[in-house]
Amino acid sequence: MKIKQLATFIVSGLALTLIILFPALNKYWLSEGVEQKQVRSFKVSCHLEESCRLTLPEGSVVLDIEPGYLPVMKPLDISLTLYNVEAESVSMQFRGRDMSMNLAPFQLFSSEENNSENIYAGTGYISYCTISQGMVWLAKLEIESEQSLITVTFELKG
Repeated sequence: MKIKQLATFIVSGLALTLIILFPALNKYWLSEGVEQKQVRSFKVSCHLEESCRLTLPEGSVVLDIEPGYLPVMKPLDISLTLYNVEAESVSMQFRGRDMSMNLAPFQLFSSEENNSENIYAGTGYISYCTISQGMVWLAKLEIESEQSLITVTFELKG
């Protein structure tokens, strides 16, 4: 009887220990060998008549939007040039700065590649704001590669 009680006590103790340690061990096993992406975020204020620029330690990001203003519900030609910045996918989303107006994100597609220069292009739209004709728009850009995610929010001034 004592051996049976001792065995039950040992098995119960081991089970309790595993239950307590399982979350930590599981987290360790799942993260082992998996590299985490480096996430960096930036904010840049720019005038639409000029290119919007962000200088990074490894290179730069240049955004051009044509025409040089933001017409409502008209196509906007978006061009993004990445200098020495790797990207597997690039997406953009317009949203209101002072009002919660988000538009669906859209992809920018690679159009040219040189040694250190990658050009992405796409078409976006600004929706109509019934409250304010002077709406300040933000262009949120996401540049994703295998190693990193770079988020740049451009505050667009007309």
